[in-house]
Amino acid sequence: MINDRILFCDFDHNGECLTCDCWPDSCGYLRYMNQDYKWETREQLQEMFKNEKMAKLGLINYEGDCLKAIKEDGEILIQDQYGAIVERFDVPQFYGFIDGLINVVDSKGKSWNYPSESRDAKPSYSMIYHFVKDIK
Repeated sequence: MINDRILFCDFDHNGECLTCDCWPDSCGYLRYMNQDYKWETREQLQEMFKNEKMAKLGLINYEGDCLKAIKEDGEILIQDQYGAIVERFDVPQFYGFIDGLINVVDSKGKSWNYPSESRDAKPSYSMIYHFVKDIK
């Protein structure tokens, strides 16, 4: 299944990624983030993605993104599964949400506490860092 966790991929009409030349189930970026170097070396994967910047990141995913982070003008917008922007964070506030100090309430009134959600439904901390690192 193709979802926003496959961050830099741009799939063609045959389903192959135009960035890493992989099928969705063997995404080069996810292999890089998981330090899986069975097909390419670490350096080859770094070269492949050196100019890519993450514009969005699925934060909580239960058969689709319940909450998604989107970069916009130095802020991080939180979009819910209904497409509504439910929060605007600067970087410290975003990490407050990740650490559980701030809850996000979606457009239907559900309160989300990030640390309380299943580990399998969330991206790794290295993916979160990669998403945030270029925000000024």
